[in-house]
Amino acid sequence: IYGDRADHKGVPVAAAGQQDCINGGAGDDLLYGNEGEDTLNGDAGNDTLFGGKDNDILFGGEGDDWLFGGLGDNTLSGAAGSDQFILSAGNGSNTILNFEVGIDKLVLTGGLSFEQLQLTPTLNGTLLRIAGTGQVLANFVGANGAIGSSDFRSNLLSQSS
Repeated sequence: IYGDRADHKGVPVAAAGQQDCINGGAGDDLLYGNEGEDTLNGDAGNDTLFGGKDNDILFGGEGDDWLFGGLGDNTLSGAAGSDQFILSAGNGSNTILNFEVGIDKLVLTGGLSFEQLQLTPTLNGTLLRIAGTGQVLANFVGANGAIGSSDFRSNLLSQSS
């Protein structure tokens, strides 16, 4: 599905349970992956992408985007703009590409707070774990600096700045 220049709100995947690709185009889009291993491209505009179930790939593109992988082990890439990556315990591990320290934000949901987390540098980036359980929330690849408490927000899904 390709969305051209208009804003698309609530564009569903063409066939639930399939491997689908949705392109938002130039507008401010709201894209849902649903079931299956989907690829969502927000393209230009301020987009909100929900991966749904399974292992999905979400590309925000240009603009200030919100990316929520959902269930499964997902790959999230915000690209240009001030992007928000939504993380929650029990939703699998996300690989986050090109996180911009001081510009992008990590939004913690489900009662998570920065104090419950552990950041560990690796050869390829940084791992973000829940300290008490060891669950990996995210693996940052290509972050442009050291990720710290100022890069996090807790339970602010209704705010975009």
